Amino acid sequence: MILLRALFPAIAQETTGIQFIQHLNWTQILAKAKADHKYIFVDCYASWCGPCKQMDQNIYPLKEVGEAYNKDFICVKSQMDRTSGDNEEVKNWYNTATSLNNIYSVSSYPTFIFFDPSGKAVHKVSGSLNSSEFIQLAKDARNFERQYYTVAKNFLPGKLDTAEEKALTKAFQYSDKELAGKMAADYLSRIPKEELNNYDNGLLMIQLQDNPVVLNIAVTYINNHEKYKNLNFIALLSNKQEVKKIAFTYIKGLNQNDFLKTGNLKFIQKFATTPEVKLIIQNQINNLPEDSLYSIKMLNFLSETIESPSDRGFSVFYRDSNRVNKIMKSKDFAQNNAAFVINKVEFEPFLDTAKKNGVPPDFNIITKVITQKYNADYAKRIEINGKVEWYKFLAVNKKQGQYWSLFISCKIDQVTNYFNFEKDADAINNIVYYDIFVHSDDVNHLNIAINWMKNLIEKNPKKFEYIDTYADVLYKAGNLKEALLWKELARQTAESLRNKKNVDFAAIGIEKMKNGEQIWTEPEYIGN
Repeated sequence: MILLRALFPAIAQETTGIQFIQHLNWTQILAKAKADHKYIFVDCYASWCGPCKQMDQNIYPLKEVGEAYNKDFICVKSQMDRTSGDNEEVKNWYNTATSLNNIYSVSSYPTFIFFDPSGKAVHKVSGSLNSSEFIQLAKDARNFERQYYTVAKNFLPGKLDTAEEKALTKAFQYSDKELAGKMAADYLSRIPKEELNNYDNGLLMIQLQDNPVVLNIAVTYINNHEKYKNLNFIALLSNKQEVKKIAFTYIKGLNQNDFLKTGNLKFIQKFATTPEVKLIIQNQINNLPEDSLYSIKMLNFLSETIESPSDRGFSVFYRDSNRVNKIMKSKDFAQNNAAFVINKVEFEPFLDTAKKNGVPPDFNIITKVITQKYNADYAKRIEINGKVEWYKFLAVNKKQGQYWSLFISCKIDQVTNYFNFEKDADAINNIVYYDIFVHSDDVNHLNIAINWMKNLIEKNPKKFEYIDTYADVLYKAGNLKEALLWKELARQTAESLRNKKNVDFAAIGIEKMKNGEQIWTEPEYIGN
């Protein structure tokens, strides 16, 4: 799974899509825009950004998108983060990217900034868009009345048509949440009250709840309607104190039968960290008949709400693991949940102290204590997980590269003992790439990774990402000929799924392998 956006961010799109200009600096871009009488479109992206890749793969190559942009815009890309795999073109734009960030407050990705032919910023929007929205964006960027900087400067409550105000609110909600909040407050205050029932308007209240007027409208709406009909809406406002009070009143009034209803359990779970709700949960669980705890919905609820070995839910997982696993059709659902609580109570305090003082946790003492209190199996599980956390802290957070090998060895133990190659397939693929492939030259580590990827590919023969990662570890292990065959298969598999961008990625990987070049980078750590 080569990080080729980081390595080759300026790969040209298909000729029918947007034509991004390459090899020009910002001064040259400005001069070209002025000479050609064109606006400038800048795609501000990050190498790790999923929505940015979606735009690359699904929107920019479209013919209709190219037609909307190529005629009237000089289109350029600006990578806003920095990685060790950046090529010279990306590095040459570092200063420009920093200036764009500082001047235009690029705080989310992707962010699209538009400049008029004179180089003046006129429009800014953030977030991935579908094709029709993105084409409309090109029109808005050249429409004085819809340009972000015009609206931001001239906005006055009560002046805009409500339909226009709603559209602009949605357009600006990621690039300027404060302005979007003001516009949403004005819009929601002016529309007929019955229109607050509309899905789009409810979504606006949820997305812009940080605006006090919007939140007040939402709370008033909740209080004027039957609570049980608005549980999902209330849950999506769960961080607000005013809403927590409403939720607490509702939850407190539930009898035992209502408490056990699926919709109520999901709702309660959203507020389970509030002290008052914690107490209600404990009281309800403690008073439930034994058999009512052993259903899929209740076991899932318990797994999300247990915090202490004294909780009744912990006893269910710890003492009756076979029965729980049979119901959940899992070999270790119960053990995973019991171990989570044990780790939280018995190990995390040691880990926090170790991080603070820079002294390794005494795993011998921890293992002995957990063995005595619980059993040796949990002690082993907590020890392995604890070592993974400690060495990850040293290697990733403290940037002490000598600990990568120990971290990877412990991670291998963790995967071998506690991961499921079907349920955890994506996580294992990420571990192989981001941990083993990127950070280890150990032959044993690489061979283990190769065997894991064989296993994943056998179960998922059409996952080109897995095939691509397999080719990478084969290459690093020195099996060039076999790596090239699998890299070509990754390309063909991706092509059969019509994912053109990943076809390009695999093709570039093949050329780099043939040339004996390094094909991995040191990305920000995102492994599990």
